[in-house]
Amino acid sequence: MQTFFFIFCAIAIIVFAIYVSLIASYCYGWIRTESKIKNNICDIKVALIIAARNEEKNIEKCLNSMLIQSYNVTNLEIIVVNDCSSDSTLHIIQQFAQQHKHIKCINLFDYQLEGKKNAIRTAIASTQAELIVTTDADCEAPKDWIKTIAIFLQG
Repeated sequence: MQTFFFIFCAIAIIVFAIYVSLIASYCYGWIRTESKIKNNICDIKVALIIAARNEEKNIEKCLNSMLIQSYNVTNLEIIVVNDCSSDSTLHIIQQFAQQHKHIKCINLFDYQLEGKKNAIRTAIASTQAELIVTTDADCEAPKDWIKTIAIFLQG
């Protein structure tokens, strides 16, 4: 009986040590990530693709969160693809594209296509960016989102 108790204690101590090591490595990685984000300037060309269908309630919040990204605007292209919306999504996207020259609007009606896969495929074909990032029209991103992705790609 005592043997099982000691074996159980040894296993518990090993598991606890592994857990503490894992948490410590996550903390170390988080601190390194924060310093990389604050100190690095990244020059990778990024295309952010947003496929939107009937997202008139969400697209404005999404685009506003993409416009406040800390990533250098000269290296960022935001491509919003209207996936055959029947509401005012296209109109909202076009307004943003007129106000911000790094936002590009693609209307799938013009290509006689529809569907999210075709939206993303069409957007990728329209860019020369080194990095493609996609999100949905109902998402909002923190301000360092694109910069974090690009920095880790750059190494």
